[in-house]
Amino acid sequence: MDVTQLVTVVVVIAVIYLFVKFIVSPLLRFISGIILFIAIIYILQTFFKFDFSNILGGWLDINKIKTNLPWLGWLIDYIGFYINKAVLFFKLMF
Repeated sequence: MDVTQLVTVVVVIAVIYLFVKFIVSPLLRFISGIILFIAIIYILQTFFKFDFSNILGGWLDINKIKTNLPWLGWLIDYIGFYINKAVLFFKLMF
């Protein structure tokens, strides 16, 4: 292996590392934070009957979000499906 090839490989590995560290990782944290926030709101509203209709003009109300932003409704339904599955699993265990 030539010195130039070695330098090229090291530079490519460094660029990939920096790309993952500064671009991909923050994006994944941001997306997982949004999903976690929606899941918490869903749990509070569905299982604990917490009323979000007067908070932030109703933007935290799951039913209003589904009607106002239908493109976000599938994500809420997806999260709710797995939360309901987990609740059913725990009910069957205990």
